[in-house]
Amino acid sequence: MVFLLVGDGADRSRLELKAKALGIPNLRFIGLLPKEEYCSLLSAVDLCLVTQKKEVGDIVFPSKVMTYLAASKPVVCSVNKNSEVAKVIEEALAGVVVPAEDSKEMAKALETLAMDQDTRKRLGENGREYALNTWDREKVLEAMEKVVWEVLTKQHEQQGVLK
Repeated sequence: MVFLLVGDGADRSRLELKAKALGIPNLRFIGLLPKEEYCSLLSAVDLCLVTQKKEVGDIVFPSKVMTYLAASKPVVCSVNKNSEVAKVIEEALAGVVVPAEDSKEMAKALETLAMDQDTRKRLGENGREYALNTWDREKVLEAMEKVVWEVLTKQHEQQGVLK
């Protein structure tokens, strides 16, 4: 199993030094990539990982979650069980959620999925379908327009009653 950390986040230097000091041979650091290269890399991976600290609240939703689901990639999430990320992954049936900062449970989930190509494929397909049904631009705009019209109609009706 090879882990890729992609991007130039604030903690990258510290993590690279720690990985080097520990001699972790299956961890690679890749700088920020242009969109096309990132998509190409993403298409080659077997699964994606999302981690958050225990104290991260439910309002934090990394955009990479949408990217992973749209790319048909199963996701292992080490997050707060009450987080929005956990809710989406579970609702979408797109991966495995383990408690935040629980390295043993995360390792178990990664090993299980690494050995089961059929499950990875099914979870990835579930995630893609969820992403298309939930975040498709046209569907989102249609739903938003419907809500606006409902509010306007209700206000108009109430104004008629109040006059």
